[in-house]
Amino acid sequence: MIKLCCPAVSRHEAEMAEERILIVDDDPDVVEFCARILRLAGYQVKGTMSGLEAIEAVRRERFELVLTDIKMPGMDGLEMVRAIRQIDPSIVAVTMTGHGTMEMAVQALRMGTDDFVIKPFALDELKEVIASALAKERLQRENVRLRALIPLYELSKAFMSMTNLQELLQEIVQVSCQETGADRASLMLLSEDDETLTIQAAIGLSEEVIKTTATKLGEGIAGRVALQGEPLVLDSRSPPGEEFEKLMKLDQISSAICIPLTVRNELIGVLNLSKLGDESPPFTTGSVQLTSVLAGQAAIAIKNAYLFEEIQQAYSDLKRLDKLKSEFINVASHELRTPLAILLGYASLLEEQTTDTTRKYVLPIIQNALRLRKLLTDMLNLRYLEAGEMDLELEPVQFSEVVDAVLEDLGFLADEKGEVVMIEIGQDLPSIWADKGKLHLILSNLISNAIKFTPEGGEIAITALAEDDELTVAVRDTGVGIASEEYDRIFDRFYQVEDSLTRRHLGLGLGLSIVKELVELHQGRVWVESQTEEGSTFYFTISRHLVPQPQTD
Repeated sequence: MIKLCCPAVSRHEAEMAEERILIVDDDPDVVEFCARILRLAGYQVKGTMSGLEAIEAVRRERFELVLTDIKMPGMDGLEMVRAIRQIDPSIVAVTMTGHGTMEMAVQALRMGTDDFVIKPFALDELKEVIASALAKERLQRENVRLRALIPLYELSKAFMSMTNLQELLQEIVQVSCQETGADRASLMLLSEDDETLTIQAAIGLSEEVIKTTATKLGEGIAGRVALQGEPLVLDSRSPPGEEFEKLMKLDQISSAICIPLTVRNELIGVLNLSKLGDESPPFTTGSVQLTSVLAGQAAIAIKNAYLFEEIQQAYSDLKRLDKLKSEFINVASHELRTPLAILLGYASLLEEQTTDTTRKYVLPIIQNALRLRKLLTDMLNLRYLEAGEMDLELEPVQFSEVVDAVLEDLGFLADEKGEVVMIEIGQDLPSIWADKGKLHLILSNLISNAIKFTPEGGEIAITALAEDDELTVAVRDTGVGIASEEYDRIFDRFYQVEDSLTRRHLGLGLGLSIVKELVELHQGRVWVESQTEEGSTFYFTISRHLVPQPQTD
């Protein structure tokens, strides 16, 4: 990443520094007089004594205004202005005329000159006419700039809406050519090594040039502009040095703009525009300003496209990893479930057929095998929930039967810790439509947590209450409790209240997240009420309006 640090210069200061005036008069005294006045006023001034000399000066240098006498030998001032405007259409023209040539001054205005001053004139009069003409030109440029902002705003919206990087780059060079009249354009981006610029989109260049061009920072026009962070405007009036002159002649470039693309002083690339052939007028000041604004918007759009591509790649990588994770869970769980079932089966037979002395060695085998089975079940259920592949198989369910089935599986864990499990369910509790297997899983997770986090000799109570719209179930324990700031997070996947390195209770932190999603499948909700060191009560509801969907052939 290249960071550029450039001094801030106001647009008004830049304009004042560029205001150069060319004086044309066949009388050297008039030239010297006018030059002295205008230099004192702060302008940069050059004097010539003929129209041909003035035309050559405009070919070599850039001027904002030409102050010319109308009547001169060889080529008069009006002919000269016409010729100069062929080279630089934006140059301001002010004519000097005597009292007897007022008609010619009026004619000069009709022909497109900007103002005139009548000889003899006072010092302040000349300064006022020049200042007024330049101010009017600056105002016109500002109006052009403001009018250009309207299409630029639309272009900016179009740029920002494009997320395909290559399409965006091609659109930028296309728009740049259209808006500035450039014959050729190329957009170079900084490579990953932050040292080389390569062409990524172009108009008017061969495929070979596009593929083979690679410019080091600091080398060539684009490399120097990128390194310095300042735009460069080249044409026949501003010789750029021997190296650049050879390049311009070789490619028949008559005028060029090279602008760095930066976002918050970070270099993105370089935009190059050029006009070809001697007949092409150079880029105007308005074109340069428009290109500068366009480059700023383009740089932001390119940066956004980069970020979008990075997000897409990260999302693609995440999807790939998620697929690998799902495949691993499927393979691992199915490969482990069969030997685990055999292990539990033989361990249960041993428990039934052994003496009390041997049973104490068998019970840890069964307990840990059950814990492993729960972990596998949790991982499989998580995978199905994430994939949206878990549906409800509704049937009439007696809730008390589900509680009895869960305690048949887990009751011995409570017995081992001397815990008392109380069932507080009325005989008149109506049956509900639910998925019996998933309801069993919900209760298994809540009751196993209650057993796990309740100390030896504690109490666990299971209650159920049928209301008009839902069945409300509560699992209460006298365990360690949960701090209020943890209430929302405990239902997140893999979240555990205890620190992973120091916790006393084992598990993956999936149980409560699975409970939450299975309850929500039943159009219910789950929440907790708790006080630390006093116990917790987990509540969940099951809608009583669930009905099985009719099967279709």
